[in-house]
Amino acid sequence: MRDPYSVLGVAKTASEKEIKSAYRNLAKRYHPDSAKGAAGAKEKFAEIGLAYDILGDKDKRAQFDRGEIDAEGKPKFQGFEGFGAGGAGNPFEGFEFRTSRGGAPGGNAGGGGFGAEDILSEMFGFGRGAGARAGAQRSGFQQSGPFGGQ
Repeated sequence: MRDPYSVLGVAKTASEKEIKSAYRNLAKRYHPDSAKGAAGAKEKFAEIGLAYDILGDKDKRAQFDRGEIDAEGKPKFQGFEGFGAGGAGNPFEGFEFRTSRGGAPGGNAGGGGFGAEDILSEMFGFGRGAGARAGAQRSGFQQSGPFGGQ
């Protein structure tokens, strides 16, 4: 649907009285009983009614003006709490994501981040042992048993 203000032909600063008057005039003009045979009168009448449903209600009009609902009165997506604009911030702020290969952001030699092997080692209780590539072995982790296929 189009913007309710343009459907009713009023300005965004229109008073409640002006909105009601515009609705009544358009509703009389496009009512299916008075506009018999006019092409699109039924659809236009429904559009006028929907526009008035939003602009004729103080709360809905305020929500529409703030961008909380669309021209059909349906809530707009505002994002998830804690994510995006107006949220509590990024829950991953301060973390450094890295891979198990050197050269990626943070690498394996850097500190302060965590990688997939850190997560897996905590979940499954294993780490890199004798079979690890040179330079990629992490201190404090011992291989607890053979990996699948070894």
